[in-house]
Amino acid sequence: KEGIYQSQIDALKLMMDELQARQTDLANKLLPTATPEEFSVAYLELADEIVGAHEIWRIFRYIIGLHKDANLGPLVDAAGLIARDCYLTCMNKVRDWGLVKEDEFRAPPLVYLEAEMTPSTASRGYSAESLGFPLRKYKNKRLPIPLILLPSDAATSMWFMASLHHEVGHNLDQDLNLSEGLRTRLLIHLDRQTDPADPTKKAVPDDRQRQWILWTPEILADAFGIMLGGAGFAHALCWWLLVLAPDPKVKTLDTTAKHPPHYLRVFLIATMLRWFKLAALDEAADLLMQNWDTLQKPDWVADYTADCKFVTDLLFTNKFSQLGERPLTELAPDMADDIHRVTQLANFLRTSVASPDATLESSAKWRHVPVAAQIAFINKQNADVAVLDKIQERALKYLASIPRPNKMSGETGTKKFFRDLMRDLKMN
Repeated sequence: KEGIYQSQIDALKLMMDELQARQTDLANKLLPTATPEEFSVAYLELADEIVGAHEIWRIFRYIIGLHKDANLGPLVDAAGLIARDCYLTCMNKVRDWGLVKEDEFRAPPLVYLEAEMTPSTASRGYSAESLGFPLRKYKNKRLPIPLILLPSDAATSMWFMASLHHEVGHNLDQDLNLSEGLRTRLLIHLDRQTDPADPTKKAVPDDRQRQWILWTPEILADAFGIMLGGAGFAHALCWWLLVLAPDPKVKTLDTTAKHPPHYLRVFLIATMLRWFKLAALDEAADLLMQNWDTLQKPDWVADYTADCKFVTDLLFTNKFSQLGERPLTELAPDMADDIHRVTQLANFLRTSVASPDATLESSAKWRHVPVAAQIAFINKQNADVAVLDKIQERALKYLASIPRPNKMSGETGTKKFFRDLMRDLKMN
């Protein structure tokens, strides 16, 4: 098993070597000739550094232990390979455009299980405290390996693993630095829209503009989820949101929340699906909206839904300088081809008839499996626990038949690249 994770293990070794070198430098300041004040300051700096190194290593030690667990290990491996497929699908395109060298890739994300309700990610710009450990140091820093937290119960639900596509979207955003520039473009775009009934008025008032800018990173991650997971991702996310949306706490607009409110987010996902003008995505949007329409929504939702077309158009047409003046959609795979692969696999997962040959290049790959499981679930009439167990069993069997990569990434990265990352990882 260490074989496929060797590139990530190499990155961890470089990380710990750098932390140890930092401790050695501080230890050398503990000089007998130092004044009591100088000695005290140096001692406390060294003690803090040692504690910080133990804290950050504890996370990776836990992850390594999960992969060695007889029951959970295969499930965490599957999640890791799904995340890897999502990450490299986009990063390999950026490499082919000559915008990022392969030896400047971070290793693909490591996935681990945590007692959380929803998945989350830890990357540049995300607090290390979000890893579920009481870290006092290394907050808001870019780790050499992206990390994705998956709720423990999600490991036994293949369709829930479709949430990985969104979380990898955050990793891609952070590595390519997309959302900061997008915020500025979106603000300008929304500010220019005029009310059709009165062209002297803004279509999107300033208060709503501020909310959309706050939500930009999550909207971008949802866009990656759709591009990498299509209708299956949309169903996996939106049916969960629709279950929770009637909760009175959720129905109130929280102007500080980083995610769009549930009702609005479902509407926005449907708008994004329709933007691609593909029949399967249109059908998914129609099904989501049929159920959305039956629910009683707060009055403020209607104002924001009117903005969704403006947001979606800018999101998918804006040309990013980080992508060589290309739109986000050029990072997407061939979505019509993806739909074909997912449909074939979903039919098998639903019926057990005509399993695709996972060894063929034209068959579904890692990132397709959880979204195919979700499509199979949506299309299955009277899906009881036994039916869901069968879908899960077939999905895991198919995953096991996909040829595994030799490594999680093609290159281990240069020592200089990872050490530069670590030198940026200063304690707060």
